[in-house]
Amino acid sequence: MGVWTETNPSDIRLLYQYFYRENNVLRKGMATKKKKGWGLLLSIWVAALSGCPNDDFKNTGSTSTTDIGSTSTTNTGNNTGNTGSTSTIVPDEHIGSTFAIVRGDISLPNSTERGVCYSTAPTPTTEDSKVVDSGDGTDTSPFTVTLNGLTPSTTYYVRSYAMNAERTVYGDEQSFKTLAENNEPGPPVSPPSPPPVQLPPPPISSFPPPLSIKPTRNNVMKYSNMDSNLNNQSSAGVIVGNFWVMHNDPFGTRIQNFILYSSALFFDVHSQIAGKNIRKAELWLHVRSFALQKNTQYGIAAFAGPWGSNITANNMPQYYTASQTTFVPPTALLTVLDVTDIVRNWANGTWVNNGFYLFDRNAVFPYNSDTRVTFFHDTSSELPPSLHIEFQ
Repeated sequence: MGVWTETNPSDIRLLYQYFYRENNVLRKGMATKKKKGWGLLLSIWVAALSGCPNDDFKNTGSTSTTDIGSTSTTNTGNNTGNTGSTSTIVPDEHIGSTFAIVRGDISLPNSTERGVCYSTAPTPTTEDSKVVDSGDGTDTSPFTVTLNGLTPSTTYYVRSYAMNAERTVYGDEQSFKTLAENNEPGPPVSPPSPPPVQLPPPPISSFPPPLSIKPTRNNVMKYSNMDSNLNNQSSAGVIVGNFWVMHNDPFGTRIQNFILYSSALFFDVHSQIAGKNIRKAELWLHVRSFALQKNTQYGIAAFAGPWGSNITANNMPQYYTASQTTFVPPTALLTVLDVTDIVRNWANGTWVNNGFYLFDRNAVFPYNSDTRVTFFHDTSSELPPSLHIEFQ
């Protein structure tokens, strides 16, 4: 059916409201038309009785539906309008005894505020209780607010609203009843985090902890073909390589001078490794000065006899030719040498620990000028040599 009312006498316009049913839902439309005399009035009443709008009317209204029930009503209120929006109560688990969560969906041009108003009486307005949406008032997307401080076992009526400088519009009215006291489901919370994965504790090793130790002494041996005194000199340090110089003597004879540098290092580890199984052993050397030429190979072996701080090129003991490690003059500040086989022989008693011998494996006359000597940090440095041993 249809009804008409004057909405603004000064504008002399008519508001025509009509109702129709679609998919078992009763819907409402609105139309306006400026008065053209009693003929128009008669036309309106004919349209009202026939239940459909007259062709002279232009449909300017809108419809609104709700998520609850099969029909919807639009309350224009006093000085208010409706924009076809809804107020929706979220599922029952979001209604408690003292709170409820309400979803609003409403918009208004030049809106300055949106929210939800509520009351224990029907048709609530912003003069009753309200909760303002925390977002931008001009936003047109749905929003959610929480009504707190409600009374248990009480029916409440809610409407979404939007306002600007000229008017306030409301959405469809909905109602809900709070739960009885002590029947509080609580606000929705994030699901609990899964318990942390409990990893089994690492197995307790029965092996001795790794060993890292500095040498108790390190000495440099020198050998020269021109200065025999050097052959009997010993000094602290770690130097490896050959220094060759070709030149002519005053008589024009081509001669060669050379100095061979080798080093001895001793680590007092007998009591820590005797009878133990060695997984890995490494000798760490830090470079102090790099060799200018690197066209040679260095070697590291185990001394076969004891030696002291007076070791020289003339009195140094023999060394084992087995289990030697070969390496080139280093190009990085840290040189790591694998000495596992040597340390294993010390640990199982095959050899007596008499320390390491570092030398240039190509101690032959190159018949040219060559400087292939590497200076390493010694025990007096902040980066001394070190022996690292792991057990198994």
